[in-house]
Amino acid sequence: APTNEDNVCRGVFRLPLCVDTASHLDDFQRLLIIRAAHPEYFPDAVCQWVKQHSRDLDLQNCCLSIESMAVLDQNIFGILVIEPSTTSKISYSGTILSHKAKQTITSTAKEKNIPLLLVSIKNDNEEELETAVNDTMNQNGWLIIQNLHLASKAMLKNLFKILKYAAKMQASQKEERQYCVWLTSEHGASIPKDFLAHLKKVSWHFLLMMNKDRKKLSLNDWIYIDHLPQLLLSAITSAMDQINEETCSRVKKMPTTIQRLYFGICVLYGVLKTQWIFPKTGLNHLMDMSPVQLHQVH
Repeated sequence: APTNEDNVCRGVFRLPLCVDTASHLDDFQRLLIIRAAHPEYFPDAVCQWVKQHSRDLDLQNCCLSIESMAVLDQNIFGILVIEPSTTSKISYSGTILSHKAKQTITSTAKEKNIPLLLVSIKNDNEEELETAVNDTMNQNGWLIIQNLHLASKAMLKNLFKILKYAAKMQASQKEERQYCVWLTSEHGASIPKDFLAHLKKVSWHFLLMMNKDRKKLSLNDWIYIDHLPQLLLSAITSAMDQINEETCSRVKKMPTTIQRLYFGICVLYGVLKTQWIFPKTGLNHLMDMSPVQLHQVH
């Protein structure tokens, strides 16, 4: 069996000594052999594999910057930022950020010299909201409306009308549109569908990723809750266990690329199964994938 000193090799555990380690095997092939020969080491190997390939992802170059995101189409009234719940008592596995979207938006506005106003949803403060929207529109700046999930149905209806009118007025102005309303809400808010249709929806994870000042985050921006890779691992292993022997036999006869795609589907399934711990971004529910779907997807 592999020792602690021999465990790490190219991001995953070394193969057992009974296997020719000089052969040209990649990390994916090593994972398959470890699962078959030494399943007791497979959990840690998968965790390392996921970590390794997550670090290789270069998302900065394929995602819009925050200021680019704020350039909205005429029929879009603002950007809805889904934040994690502050009242949830559920215990998860892993480390997550409590970093608020407000911090990233504020720092970006300051960097770009964009006028910024801030208002929170409270009881009977619709006049304050309307004034803030009008002031932001006149200044051609940004407005953050916090805690949208606390708004009543009547307030949401009025806010919809206010933002609709403001967007129409801004579109009629000749100057370049810089005006943008950012609305923050915890997931699960009962926002009317017609309102949602006019909002660009993003997750707080995206804003954090685009934040150039991530190194300045303090320890207060982090919440430690056990060990996330183990949760991801259990979901991936569950997906692989649901694949029947007949399907595995067929996959083994296919080209290496197909085998990798098939295993990748199991990894994707594991990632999706862990999404329930994250704020939902536009999707109300995440459908479970059945064993039949896993068998058919190859």
